[in-house]
Amino acid sequence: MASADWFATPNRSNVGVGLTFGGNQDVSTKPVEPVSADTPFTVSKVLGRPIPIVIGTYKVEGIPVIGGAANAPVVSGTQQIPDPNQSLFNFGGAPQTITVPLTTTQQVAKLGYLLAFDPFGLGYQLIRLEVDNKVVFDAERGIGASVPFRFYGGNHTEVDPIATAVIGENAGAWKHYAMVYLDGYPATSEPKVRAVISNAASEGGGSHEIAWITNDVVRLGNSSFLSDDTPSAAYDIADGIIYQALTSYQVPSLTQVYLAALDVQTHVELYRVPLADSQAYVNGTVQPRAMPGSGYILVRMANGSADRPLRVYNAATGAVVAEWNEDAATDSINWLSPMQFGAKWVSIGSDLNGSGGFLAGQAVIDLAFSTLTVTRDTINISDAIQCRGRTLVGSISYFGFDASGTDGIYEYQFDGDVWTHALAYAQAGTINGIHYDPQTGYLVVSEIESSVSYIRLVNPETATVVSQFTLPKQLFTLDGGQSSQGRVFPKPGFALFQAIDGAEVWLVNITAGTASLMANVTDITGQSASYAVYDMLRLSIFNGFGDDHWTDYNLPNTIPDQVSLRWMMTKIASLGAYPTDKLIFAGPEWGDGAGPGDGGGGGWGDPLPDGSIASLDFVGGSYYAGGSTRAVADLLGGGFDPTSISGSGMYVDNSNANRPNAIGALASDIATGLAVGCTIVFEVDHVSDPYGFLMCIMDAVARSMMTNYVNIGHNNILEDQTDIWFHGEVTYSGTGLHKSAFTLGRHNAGAYDYSVSVDGAAAVTQTVAYAPFSPVNTITIGHDGDDTFVLDDGYIRSIKLYPAKDPADLPALTAP
Repeated sequence: MASADWFATPNRSNVGVGLTFGGNQDVSTKPVEPVSADTPFTVSKVLGRPIPIVIGTYKVEGIPVIGGAANAPVVSGTQQIPDPNQSLFNFGGAPQTITVPLTTTQQVAKLGYLLAFDPFGLGYQLIRLEVDNKVVFDAERGIGASVPFRFYGGNHTEVDPIATAVIGENAGAWKHYAMVYLDGYPATSEPKVRAVISNAASEGGGSHEIAWITNDVVRLGNSSFLSDDTPSAAYDIADGIIYQALTSYQVPSLTQVYLAALDVQTHVELYRVPLADSQAYVNGTVQPRAMPGSGYILVRMANGSADRPLRVYNAATGAVVAEWNEDAATDSINWLSPMQFGAKWVSIGSDLNGSGGFLAGQAVIDLAFSTLTVTRDTINISDAIQCRGRTLVGSISYFGFDASGTDGIYEYQFDGDVWTHALAYAQAGTINGIHYDPQTGYLVVSEIESSVSYIRLVNPETATVVSQFTLPKQLFTLDGGQSSQGRVFPKPGFALFQAIDGAEVWLVNITAGTASLMANVTDITGQSASYAVYDMLRLSIFNGFGDDHWTDYNLPNTIPDQVSLRWMMTKIASLGAYPTDKLIFAGPEWGDGAGPGDGGGGGWGDPLPDGSIASLDFVGGSYYAGGSTRAVADLLGGGFDPTSISGSGMYVDNSNANRPNAIGALASDIATGLAVGCTIVFEVDHVSDPYGFLMCIMDAVARSMMTNYVNIGHNNILEDQTDIWFHGEVTYSGTGLHKSAFTLGRHNAGAYDYSVSVDGAAAVTQTVAYAPFSPVNTITIGHDGDDTFVLDDGYIRSIKLYPAKDPADLPALTAP
């Protein structure tokens, strides 16, 4: 039985076919015993109805076949009653009361739905579930289970409790049938169920310890100032770096504060540098705040009664760029993570020292002029309930709870010159948490009123509630407090909150109006959910709490794979008892016979005599893809400049406008190659020292916007969004002609090989357990889509695409 407590990798394609066959299976409707309900449901007869058989990934309609409706108790509110345990001798004192829940009944569905028949014994995996046209679970887009259900894939042996309750001890498991059971879903009529299921999906996830350069860190933490062991760290989501401050608390031998940069993709420490003028604070408290993508970091330092500087450091060199000092007698400001506003950066902070009047700090950083200025508001901002706010044409803002607790949520706005604040939401009950979503423009407020917990979607422009829905439990801010600012990054359209137990993290789907359990973080990390880093674009939870290292917990995921036409037709033929060994598949367009995850899925045209599937010969002027010779303009688009091609090859440089993307048959061939495994060979004549990307295969239009990718670059960089990282293991330098081969996702007994060979040298290989991403959005050649890493002063002479080669065969392809 599949668990519904996790979510999976987003933005994956569903590639498959749905086949329906008539009622020729030996299936009968199970009798339904009477149930207690106001409007009992009825279940369908199965005989005579078509039952889907899915090959690949497909959407199916659920057929209700067993169960019915029941009345279930539900808490509708609370009431005060006399305390039955109070003393009989009260002597005129106020009566003692206690709060007890008020309960009523509602009708719920207890129904089993038949989804599909599994004649192959492969079993199905659940990709998405819809109930009454609302998505309640989606393994591709990160929506956890928001309604109670159980899924069985067809190769199960368990008997569901609903079947047992209806039929008794003779109830069967409905083996070979994909089933989903709704158990307790509120409904006054029969719920409509649709599901996307797959027998061509792969599962991923796992944990990865981030390694230190030197193993001298004895613990992570922020000293006894916070009386906990929360790592003094900041997360740069743009660059994928955890900046860990190291004091004598973490490394007892240190005499000044160091900053360590931990790469969350390669899971290694990139470097560590001493922070200038930090000796006085090596035994104190250091609170870093990331300035994403800038290469700089905001750091507050404190040590008893000494000065408390707020500094901007160069994260690579440790040099001080700008500084402002608190007054230790009157100030103690907890700063939020900075936000970029044009050429400036801004931050706001909660003042924890009442001696100065509890007035919020407002910081403006100008890197160009190396300045850091701080002003004070007339009110304070909550230390615990606040979030990043709106970035508008003429302003930028934060949202925060009124620290005095009397009004509600204020928006603290900077227009480039001055700060102002205005009420964005007047509290109706008790506010537990907030989040601003840039996709919908809503301020998401978690609030309890009259014992009922709500998510309220607020338009901050008008300070009005646009819509709201109830929650099964109270949800609280996950990103707040002195140690945990700037650590929560949900995908646009979603919000993350924690339950009161400190273990569960809940995902709010803002548009759908649902809240679901994403993960029990305590079960994953062994620690509270409060202090981890949540990067939902990378599907990772990073934790260093209570440990001497950081760990990347990549969330389990289910990825629909592509299947080859040959594999699919073989399965279809077997249904009709046709001898599959009599089938003849002529031509590579049928693909191989391997199943999902084992190398199936080929969809290429006939290869060239050298075995290549696609070829761009810029020197010879011949171009081939999709099984035929084509014009170069049919294969390269985007910012492609045909005049960049000469007898020396296709010239790419920062100085010209040539920024080609693969299109048409070439893009299709490369995308297919990524799915089934391929080798790409580049021949480049470098006029200047090698620099820039050769190819970026992405799920977005540019590197700055991508989530999933496989990138190939100078110094023979080969990287993806999870674990693949080649950088310097094999390399070339110097001007002149160089050949390099990159193997992507070569299928290897359920695993996937990535290999690199340069100029005839032996290949270096890395093997991972997960399949390459899908679908592909953009394939750039010689640039990254941002004009940031452009191939520098080089002529691309040729690019060739082959089926995945054995690592031992790569040196022959790259020999000079």
